[in-house]
Amino acid sequence: MATDQSYLWTSECVGEGHPDKVADQISDAVLDACLEQDPKSRVACETLVKDEHVVLAGEITTNATVSFDHIVSNALSSIGYDYEPKVLNLLSQQSNEISQAVGDFDGAGDQGIMFGYATSETPTYMPLTMYLSRDVSNMLTSNRLAATEIGRLLLPDCKTQVSVRFNSDGTPDFVERVVVSTNHREGITIDELRFGIKSMFKLWANRPAASLRIMNLFTSDTVFDINPAGIWLFGGPRADCGLTGRKIIVDAYGADCQWGGGALSGKDPTKVDRSAAYMARYIAKNIVAGGYANKATVQLSYAIGRSEPTSFRVMTDKPENDRMIEAKVLGAVSLKPKDIITKLDLLKPIYQSTARDGHFGNDIYSWEQLDLTF
Repeated sequence: MATDQSYLWTSECVGEGHPDKVADQISDAVLDACLEQDPKSRVACETLVKDEHVVLAGEITTNATVSFDHIVSNALSSIGYDYEPKVLNLLSQQSNEISQAVGDFDGAGDQGIMFGYATSETPTYMPLTMYLSRDVSNMLTSNRLAATEIGRLLLPDCKTQVSVRFNSDGTPDFVERVVVSTNHREGITIDELRFGIKSMFKLWANRPAASLRIMNLFTSDTVFDINPAGIWLFGGPRADCGLTGRKIIVDAYGADCQWGGGALSGKDPTKVDRSAAYMARYIAKNIVAGGYANKATVQLSYAIGRSEPTSFRVMTDKPENDRMIEAKVLGAVSLKPKDIITKLDLLKPIYQSTARDGHFGNDIYSWEQLDLTF
């Protein structure tokens, strides 16, 4: 008797107004402000947000002249929070020992393990459930910014979750459940909100740019669970504390890929937690796009002050080719931190948008380009 070997797999995403993502965006806004004036800035900025209070902590060495109060206020305003923050600045200079270890971008700014991932199951080479959960989150944001009938009532804090039923061979069968929890203004009942979000989804699913192959996974059996806890009027940092780096799996690939543990936001590219993670994604994406595999995971590791990685490994769904792929990659690209920074052009003020819209899966970034020849 045959046994059903199908399974469910889930990923989640959070909106730009989620307290942790607010903290990420502030940290990266500080980084961008420093890099805009001084591309050699060394930045390690952590942020805590709660109510109107914003705490900045960490180490910064820069020739830039910036107003941290102004940066924080602008970052909050760009998200959609219009209150005046009370900023506590606990930032200090980078230690001399770390500065000497990094040198002129030669050595890694820290010890760490980084992963990159890519899969052929979506147009952006991102895992299917992660791709969908972020897309649903972006749908809420675009409707809020466009002030559509329901969108004008939405607030920036939201969370989404998508569960897909996969066949035993790993191919997707259908989307089993979509969970949306969104903060909103007064003046709407829970039934009106749920109906409005479902109507919004239908328009989103039928948009011209939508992938029919993926949208066809939504069927009459798909369950939409909108604001399962009911009305949500009190959200954002006034409802919950936010910290930089507390959404690292949302920032990456969901549960489809291992993660070394290092956060991305608030760190200049001498910190390999960030730059090497971008390079690992770049390599993995080009492996899959080049037809070498359908799925690829890349691991890198570094020791502080050393320029060469302590390890490099490629793992694909075609393991018999992995060592050959590693040799080809190493012949085509340098994995020294200084060379990664140059190759991916990482000294520009581009980082606040990564904290808002996602670090991976967006073709505007250099590490998403399909231009690695090997």
